[in-house]
Amino acid sequence: MWYIDKRIQVICDELNRLITVKTIPFDSISYKEGLFFYPDQADKEGGEWKEFYPKTMKWYGPDRYYWFRTDYTVPQEFDGKALRLHVKTQIDEWEDAKNPQFLLFVNG
Repeated sequence: MWYIDKRIQVICDELNRLITVKTIPFDSISYKEGLFFYPDQADKEGGEWKEFYPKTMKWYGPDRYYWFRTDYTVPQEFDGKALRLHVKTQIDEWEDAKNPQFLLFVNG
C-alpha cells in the first residue's frame, strides 16, 4: 500500500484531536525558586511566591529548581471523567540533559 504512513498519521491526528473534549487554562500560577523536597517545605522556607506568566516568562536552566502552584476546582460537569494536565517545558527538543523532570502533588 502506498502512503500507508500518511493514512496512519491522519488517523492519529484525528484521534489526538478527539481525545481532548475541553481545554481550561489555569487563571493564576505562582512560582518560587528553590530546592525543596515537599510542598509544605516550599511554603515555609525561602522567599515569596511570585506570579508566573507562562506566555512571557522562562523558567529553565541548569541546576535550577522551581516550584509552581495553583488552586483549581474541578467543575461539576467533569465529575467522573478523566482529567489530564498538560505541561509544556518551553524547550522543543526532548533530551534528558535539556528538559526538566517533574513531580506533581495534588491536594497537598
